[in-house]
Amino acid sequence: MGSPRIATKPAPDLEIPEVFSRLREIAYNLWWAWSSQAHRMFAAVDRTRWMHYRNPIELLIDLDSTRWRALQDDSEFTTAYHAVTDAFDNYMDPRQPTWYQRLE
Repeated sequence: MGSPRIATKPAPDLEIPEVFSRLREIAYNLWWAWSSQAHRMFAAVDRTRWMHYRNPIELLIDLDSTRWRALQDDSEFTTAYHAVTDAFDNYMDPRQPTWYQRLE
């Protein structure tokens, strides 16, 4: 008797411009769920879609290329994107103490 097979849905193909490639990594990590900074950044991608989905993966699926170009030209968004990726990298840094280690 082998391991049980769990049906999973294939991951959607997110077409994200290279300049924002880290959005995929952040969207697939639950860190975004407790980061108000990440919430604000995802809301800035498309406020209507964010209010509808509240899920970065759904938000990024089939995002219009016109919107991607507008985001690339938006200095506020690119600043927020870099701030979020920096915060994410800091959180993921293995040299940083974990939440539990900070409680000890």
